[in-house]
Amino acid sequence: MQLDPSDAVRRPRAIALSLDALDVSRLPQQVRMLIGHIGLDQTHALLSACGGRPLYIPNDPDRAGVLSRLLDRASVAALCAAEGGHALDLPKVDKLARQVRDIRIRAASAAGLPHTEIARVYRLTRRQVARIVRAGDRNEP
Repeated sequence: MQLDPSDAVRRPRAIALSLDALDVSRLPQQVRMLIGHIGLDQTHALLSACGGRPLYIPNDPDRAGVLSRLLDRASVAALCAAEGGHALDLPKVDKLARQVRDIRIRAASAAGLPHTEIARVYRLTRRQVARIVRAGDRNEP
């Protein structure tokens, strides 16, 4: 499927993310642990809803009220199996969200979108967009 640059402007989340693009070493340890247990998308959903506060993880997935509403069944079961009986201090989603945003900005730029349009979509300055794209270029192997 070819990425239409205008689609990336209308729907920034249309650009698919992969764990390979994420610099996991720059994330807090709790986030790395969650990604290992439930994956990137489910971790992002959990931190977006509950980040910045403690969350009790029950031993029994059937008793995971909040988790069941936020995560898919397999993720709830995996998290309960790995961390059941503990309260996790969930970090805020900021660091993960910033990396995800930057990846999407670089992808939109690579797809040919003008920095002015990308800046408008993400509510940044054109200079900030250029800086994010350049920083990604320096980190490429």
